[in-house]
Amino acid sequence: MKFFNIDLHISVIADVKNIFNNLGHQVDNLSLSEHSWVFKETQKDIKVINKNNWITLNQEMCDRFYDAYKDELSEYDAFITSYVPGFSTLYEKFDKPVIFICPIRYEHPFTDNIEKWKWLNAHIEKGVKNNKIIPVANNKFDAEYFKSWIKCDIEHIPSLCEYTNSHHNPKHDFWICKSALNLDLTGTNIYHQSDIFPSNYSWGSLYSFHGIVHFPYQVSTMSIFEQYTAGVPLLFPTKRFSKKLYKESFDHGNFAYLNQLSFNRLKNLGTKSLLKPQYSDLDLNDYSSDAVIDMALDLSDFYDEELMPAINYFDSFDELDGMTQDIGLFKPDNRQSRKELVYSKWENIIGKIS
Repeated sequence: MKFFNIDLHISVIADVKNIFNNLGHQVDNLSLSEHSWVFKETQKDIKVINKNNWITLNQEMCDRFYDAYKDELSEYDAFITSYVPGFSTLYEKFDKPVIFICPIRYEHPFTDNIEKWKWLNAHIEKGVKNNKIIPVANNKFDAEYFKSWIKCDIEHIPSLCEYTNSHHNPKHDFWICKSALNLDLTGTNIYHQSDIFPSNYSWGSLYSFHGIVHFPYQVSTMSIFEQYTAGVPLLFPTKRFSKKLYKESFDHGNFAYLNQLSFNRLKNLGTKSLLKPQYSDLDLNDYSSDAVIDMALDLSDFYDEELMPAINYFDSFDELDGMTQDIGLFKPDNRQSRKELVYSKWENIIGKIS
């Protein structure tokens, strides 16, 4: 089968493309991302929609897109959207299936526009009803978030990110830290990633260190998927410590920890969604709510005991310092079973189309 995609993020579609290719299918994508160079591709010029105006996506743009591409894209069996999921509106008039992947809050960039958010919801509900939209989330939180506004099932399929073709090959004894927090690592066995790699770096060079310490900015990131698949030992705060760090960031007003949990916070909209959740009593944009934070942590990739059981946790900075002196920490050992699960789920999705 032949699939087509326009994307603003390089990694999500690269993962899907790699999997689909291995299953014998073709995925053609046009990237609007400035990071296309990572995969030795170029940022594309696309009629109607571009890197500057995509945030103003509306029905008139969708109509013009169809008129511009109705012949050129007629050869494709289906479409794929990921970042942003709402690009599915571009393909509605083509009357073909769309795999609607949510790697982020599905309504972006309409969090601050209630009418466009409603327009997107109506489009999704119509597409699901007509078997034209197949919802997928690459993380459990975005699956639950989606179901707060859209009454339908959504398949959870985690990203694999085998496209790095790199594996953990430790040549250095110290650890790399990925964090938005302003941490003083003096006297530890840990170095900030930005200090070691002030500019571009390869996956192989990153994986040459003993392991990676994360203070995450989001419940799910592609780099975590990449590192887990590569077999890199990973260290994260426990849920208790994560919540403590989050609340301290919240109280200080800098939101450095899990700072992309809600687009409400990023757009300074307050703690309530402009469009009230239709199918949940809990507003998952309420980043001040203990219940929301607890749910977000419970559904984060790095606390998934089934799919990422080999991640290591520390409950304080002192414990972290001690753990980074230990070379016997867990490394991912369930990667083959995880891969088999992901491929099986994607085969089922493709089967619904073919």
